[in-house]
This record gives sequence, structure tokens and C-alpha cells, in this order.
Amino acid sequence: MAAAQDSGWHIILINLAKLLFFIGLAHLPLTLFAYFSGWEVFLSFVATNAMLLLFGLAFLFKEPGGITHKHAMTISALVWLLIPLASSIPFALYGLPLTDAYFEAMSGWTTTGFSFIADPAALPAALILYRSYIQWIGGLGVVVFALLIFKSRFTPALFRTEGTESFQHTVAQTVKNAWVAYAAFTLAGAVLLVMAGIAPFAALNLAMSAIATGGFIPTASIAAIPLAAKLTLAAIMLVGATSLALLHDSLRLRLHRLLANNEFQLLTACAALGTVLVAANGVLLVDALFHAVSALTGTGFATADVLSWGAPAVLLLMLLMLIGGSSGSTSGALRIWRVMVLAKSVYSAVKGVFLPRFAVVKTKAGAKTLTDQEIIEVSNYFFIYLLFAALAAFGLMLSGLDFASAAFTALSAQGNVGIAPVIGWYELSDGPKLLLAFSMWIGRLQVFPALILAAYLLSNRRLSA
Repeated sequence: MAAAQDSGWHIILINLAKLLFFIGLAHLPLTLFAYFSGWEVFLSFVATNAMLLLFGLAFLFKEPGGITHKHAMTISALVWLLIPLASSIPFALYGLPLTDAYFEAMSGWTTTGFSFIADPAALPAALILYRSYIQWIGGLGVVVFALLIFKSRFTPALFRTEGTESFQHTVAQTVKNAWVAYAAFTLAGAVLLVMAGIAPFAALNLAMSAIATGGFIPTASIAAIPLAAKLTLAAIMLVGATSLALLHDSLRLRLHRLLANNEFQLLTACAALGTVLVAANGVLLVDALFHAVSALTGTGFATADVLSWGAPAVLLLMLLMLIGGSSGSTSGALRIWRVMVLAKSVYSAVKGVFLPRFAVVKTKAGAKTLTDQEIIEVSNYFFIYLLFAALAAFGLMLSGLDFASAAFTALSAQGNVGIAPVIGWYELSDGPKLLLAFSMWIGRLQVFPALILAAYLLSNRRLSA
């Protein structure tokens, strides 16, 4: 038994090290940029890179053997804990308390956007760009980690947690297409923001954050940005919440695939309906559009105190945060695919009541006929997702937040949205901060890898079985 367990952890350690080595390589461009932000900042990036690369090199050329479903899920859960830990070094050495540094890094990698840095503009330029950069890499993280590293038959298992399980191309081609689309739309977004009146450096940071549906901003506030810039950011956020495969098709002028996609249709419909309903509560149309899109896509940009808009508007934004974006995108929360499955399954159940006893009712989501197992998996996920959000909200209430603020913040953290309450945010103690970091981690993993890791650690069962 001990040997089997050692073998399981050996497989996990080797693949985890390779992932961390990849992240170390991804840090190199920022390390070079940090050289121009001062010696102390540069050394903090060197320390981060050294930790990641040296640990990765120790196992880089070792062959771990076959990766099972349990291995893949456990590695995924661990890597999203360890990467923010390493990435917190530059923030900690700059002067942030250790909890805040880890929180900032976790918020960045999970593309949440929560922050306890009141004025990011006061940071060195390297740290400002670093915050946006880790969100940008983190937004594409699952695609990179699953397809670039886990080249095994269990790769689809990681993608099923995002509501999709099909591959149109080979592993290498899928990664290439994702990167091409991601980089192209990021660059286009930055150019459009410059044309809308945003300074180039700020435009680059905002474009990286928006396409990753992240939410970090390079200044204390974006409330005063021009109207054209707000509308441009809204468009970039919607792009970020769209499947990367569809974005690549759009680059090749295959727009009919995008327009015919059920998830994209529902995404735009939810954004439009959410805008109208929020605006109906006395909110300016532009603000309603901006925050409805920000909540739905999980970006978390905010230009106003949304909790002051009244209960109906806040409830609508919470519902949008729960829905999330398309599967295969950088967005979080439930994902539109799961919402479609839940809605269709409820419709089929109601329809079945009025049919003969032995009638067969097929449940379809788009062109796909759903199996009973798929419906059960989505229903289970929905229940577990809400359970974790409720527990987080309860914990926040114990820390002193009122019910509305606690529920809103819990959903915002677990959905990797990042819209925070204005009142009491900077007074939160380390306990609630770590709770929110846990919620961000759970949400970015789409819950199940975290549960598998916990089950293994608690039961001490062999992973290689």
C-alpha cells in the first residue's frame, strides 16, 4: 500500500514540477521588464523565477508513467494552490502583508480581480503589469495546463468540469488556436482602447484583464474613463466570455459558427436582458450595460457602488454572476452550458408529467441529446456550487458583513468575478481574506478537482488504483 501511494505521489510530483517549470518560463518576460522598475523589484522576480525553474528542472526529464483521472484532478488542484504562493513573492517583498500578497496572487491567477491594493497606480510599473499578466496567463490556464501537459486520454476529464468534452483538433493544434485567438483579440482590444482615449500602458493592462475576464485595473478607479472606453471594455469582456474555439473561427471569418452557437446566443441575450432589467431600477443605461456584462462574464470591473442600487438590481447582478460565460472561455461560475442543461432538464421533467407513463422524453441542449448521467452530473455540480457559496457567505457574515454584502461577495469570489462591496472591504481581517482566497480557488477549479484532492488526503487511498 505504501509503495502504491508513493508511486501515486511520484506521478503527481513530476507533473506538478513540469507545470511549475512552465509557469517559471512564463514569468521570464516580466522578470526582464522588472529590471527597469528598480533593483529590489527585479530581485523579487528573480527569486520567484528561481524557485519555479529550479524546482521544475529537478523533475523535468523524469518520466512519471501513466496519468489517471485522479492524478490529473489532484495535480490541477495543487497547481492552483502553489502557483499563487510562488507569485506572491514579488508582492510580499514589495511590502504587502503575507496574507494580502497571497490573496493578490490568487485573485490574479484565478482571474477574479479582488484586491486590497487601494491605488495600484502607486505600484512600480513592473508590478502593475505583473498583476495584469498573471490574470492574462491564468485566463488561458486550464487550456494550457490540460492540453499542453496532460497529453493523455484523461485530458477530456479536466474539460468536462468546464462544461465541454469535445476536441476538434489535435492537442498541439488546439493549444495553438487558443493562443492565436487570445493574443489577437488582446492586441485588438488594446488598440481600440487607445483609440478610445486610454493611455497605451493602461490600455494594455485593461485589455489583458478584460479578455481574461479578470478585473484588475492599473489605477485606483476607472469610473472617469470616456464613454467610448467603457463600451469598448464591455465588448472585450463579452469576447473573453466566448469560447476560444469560436473566437479562432471568427479570426478565419467563419462568423456563421459564432452566430449559430447556442451558448453565444444565450450569452448575448443574458447580457441584453440583464442590462434592460438593471436599467429599469433607475440605473443609467451605460452603467447598467457595463456592470451587467461585467457580472455575467465574471470580469468584475466596476465604476460604481452597485450595492447602493437597491435590492432588485443587486439580485439581478448576483444572478448574472451565477450564470457566467461560455464553456471553453476564460469566464467562471456555472457556465452557460450548465444553465442550458438545467433549464432543459426542468422543462423535460414538466413536459413528462403530461405524457403517457411509458413515454420517452429526450432532453436536448442545442443539437446535443443529453444522457441521464450528464443531467445528474450538472445537477450535482449546481447543488455543490451553491452549497460552497452559502458556506462562504455564512463565514463572511460571522466576520461582520451584512447578509447582502456577504452573499454578494461570496458569489463574486466563487464565480471569479471580483466585484467587491465598497463598505467594509479594506477592514476585512486575515480570516475572511483566506476564506475568499479558498472560494476563488474552488471556483477556478470548477469544484471537483478540489473535492478529489480533499477526498484523497482524508481517506489516504491510493491514487494509482
